[in-house]
Amino acid sequence: MHSIIVVPGEDPVVSGQHPSGFGYHETIGKRPTQEDSITWRLLDASTVPPDYVQKQRSPEAMGHRLWSALLAIHAEISTRDGCTISTNLYDGRGNIVNATLGDALSFVAVYDLQGKIKQVIRLNDVIHHPDLPAEKTRIEQAGGFVLDGRLNDSFAISRALGDKLCTGISAEAKISHSSVDDIAAFCNMDKSLIGKLQLIACCDGYSEPVDVEMMQAGIVDNSVIKLKHEAYLMKHLLALDNLHTLSESELADQLVLKALEAGSEDNISVAIQTFSANYPNPFALSVQDGHRGSRVSTKVANNLHRYVNAFTAFSDEAYRGFPLSVYQQRAVWERDNKPLSGEPVLTSPAASSSIPAAFFQPFKLSAIERFELSDLKRKLGAKQNNSLLAPARFVIGELERGQRYSVVAWKVPESVIARLEKLDVYGILARLKARESAGLEVQATPSVVL
Repeated sequence: MHSIIVVPGEDPVVSGQHPSGFGYHETIGKRPTQEDSITWRLLDASTVPPDYVQKQRSPEAMGHRLWSALLAIHAEISTRDGCTISTNLYDGRGNIVNATLGDALSFVAVYDLQGKIKQVIRLNDVIHHPDLPAEKTRIEQAGGFVLDGRLNDSFAISRALGDKLCTGISAEAKISHSSVDDIAAFCNMDKSLIGKLQLIACCDGYSEPVDVEMMQAGIVDNSVIKLKHEAYLMKHLLALDNLHTLSESELADQLVLKALEAGSEDNISVAIQTFSANYPNPFALSVQDGHRGSRVSTKVANNLHRYVNAFTAFSDEAYRGFPLSVYQQRAVWERDNKPLSGEPVLTSPAASSSIPAAFFQPFKLSAIERFELSDLKRKLGAKQNNSLLAPARFVIGELERGQRYSVVAWKVPESVIARLEKLDVYGILARLKARESAGLEVQATPSVVL
């Protein structure tokens, strides 16, 4: 088993341990239902497709693709509930890419060779609260408002996946980069003197006690909030006399208990991956914190890795033309993240400061048309070594799976279009594109709504 997905269920407390140094603990706390989820995977040949090229991607490129993957997931959600997320990708070369929406948190705990805790660093640069000045401005420009620190007098967070009925909510993630070298320098340690590191991801139920204190004190400076979070976790770790002997699941259990003792009344989820300064194995770890239900946190847990796989497999050429790439959504990306380097990228007419509403459109397919898509996907699958065809396989696979996808808004290089036309002997993609351009839906029985 190289992956673990934990979704809300009937058990009030769940925990687990994997021999690869991963462990977790979740409790329902004082809430009537559990709404959190956890996703963990080792990114090796057993969990990724043959054309997965993550090790060849720079941390910056991985951050771009992770940002786009979250937007694609958000576009697939139509329910009123939602979830915050803190997701992390470790590339096996000492680099960690973090994507944050809302107030879920990720930390790295640094230990010396004797197993003594030396430093705690929060990996996500920001958390998204509505009363932060930049967030308040963005919300008001989108037509929402902030009252008593809440978005539209309702949400305590301003970015999340889902929440489609909430004006001003955004799924545009903040991407943060860390490296083991940078962490060692911050700790004023030689990398060779680091005994181990632990990536600790948690929902805001863990940090709720200190978050309440900061809210009551009127603290809205993200740099101060970051220091407070780090001190909170460090205090809990230092209070454990047997810290160096605990497994990851046991440590997660102790941190949950500390949060409960401090007064948390929320669901609490803590997930931990231990790795070394030269750890060669890529992994992904994510915590999703649901609100107003568990449908979105469950959907994200079950589909996050599939989307990240697909966007990572895109060639550079194909990714640049994708409607949800950072290049096509440059204004949105650069508002929150590091400006793109290199020459300006010519964007498609659909690119703007917001995600094109027409990107995902409903289709109804007949059984014959589903067969035609399946046949095209099979033919593309026989050409797995060609990375240019990776986005084509992804889009067609999503259509065939019954997902909503826009054919018109999907931009691909001319070389890919030529190959698709040659393989698409039934002309199914051309027919779908023509129907979409005309604003028509296919009426057929039996049918499946995409």
